[in-house]
Amino acid sequence: MRQVATSLCIRSRSLRFGAILLLLTVGNGWECYAAQSPTSDLAALDGAIADFWEARTDDEVSAASADILATNATIEEVWPRLRAGRTYDRSAPTGRLLLSRTNRDGLEHEYVVLIPDNYDPANRYPVRVYLHGGVSRPKRENGEFWRNEARITRNDAVVVIPSGWSESLWWQDSQIENLNGILQDLKRTYNLDENKFFLLGISDGATGAYYQGLKATTPWAAFLPLNGHPVVLANPATESDGDIHVTNLRTGFNE
Repeated sequence: MRQVATSLCIRSRSLRFGAILLLLTVGNGWECYAAQSPTSDLAALDGAIADFWEARTDDEVSAASADILATNATIEEVWPRLRAGRTYDRSAPTGRLLLSRTNRDGLEHEYVVLIPDNYDPANRYPVRVYLHGGVSRPKRENGEFWRNEARITRNDAVVVIPSGWSESLWWQDSQIENLNGILQDLKRTYNLDENKFFLLGISDGATGAYYQGLKATTPWAAFLPLNGHPVVLANPATESDGDIHVTNLRTGFNE
């Protein structure tokens, strides 16, 4: 049963899904091995769950999941700890931050994050991600991705401005990995509401929002494309990656 949990967590792209699968495995499989090891190690459980929340790769998720199961904890012991979630630092930086992350292929993406000055880790914040236009141009430097950040800065949400350019277009798989990675990275530091991740875009960014809605809907609660059209993705010159799943528009954009 423990091997099954490890395998399931490896396949999960989200720690949230990994936690659900882990709970199901612990709950369903506990009776199989509880008689052999009736005493759980709660200190080890707390450490393993902390490692689970800090996991950055599928291998780290798998290892932390295996460590949780190895404590022989019951579902009653695991569930409240997972439900409590991460512990967030009150001294986390606020204001305008220029950050970066690197894809698996080594391609680095810079992005700007606007954290409210009154950020309180006791509250869960929505996230608004803005995709800029002119994505086919050369890479923009020094975080100059959006012309007027003052117009999109908010006190009630975290604002993210990713970078796209000719080597990493909004409608390519590299940006699916990048945007998901940005969200995962920010969740480790800030208390974010995963049910309120919104993707907005203008011009090429709007086309990018359609692409994400067609290809990678899972992280997003809603999409708002401004001055864009999904048919652009059908143009061979657009060089979009993979198959387009048009039926995703039924729930992603029309509700």
